Amino acid sequence: MSKRNLIFLLISLVWLGWASLAFFLMDQEVDREEISVKEGIAISAHCVESRSVKGVKFRVIYSGGEAADDYISLPLSFSCDEDFIKRFKNNQVKISYYENRYLGFEVGGLSVRTVDKSIDEINNKGVVLAFTLFMAFVISFSLIMYGRNLP
Repeated sequence: MSKRNLIFLLISLVWLGWASLAFFLMDQEVDREEISVKEGIAISAHCVESRSVKGVKFRVIYSGGEAADDYISLPLSFSCDEDFIKRFKNNQVKISYYENRYLGFEVGGLSVRTVDKSIDEINNKGVVLAFTLFMAFVISFSLIMYGRNLP
């Protein structure tokens, strides 16, 4: 196999990979009927913040169960302050989730993240597809330029 044919094969694999990813992403949608809800009474909570993580870790007694520790990542625009932490003490916590993702989170009547907004974000594949399409173009262009310089 010549080097130019190898370059063509690699470019074909890049586009086949992108098409497979696009097909896989478009096939994944959140089914509203499969959303589960956990409810309980919060005992305590504290903010967890670092450069890569912003959330709240809390202890909750879920309906019919023992006390358990749980963690929720907070939206970037949401501040974890003392007033927010006070909402946890002996208040109702409601968590909606789908498969391994938390969708909605309410504590003491305050909706931190709504299920509808989370579903819209998950179902919107435009950003991921645009980024991966851009990367496929960059990789293809790089391979073409590399192939042009082959002897």
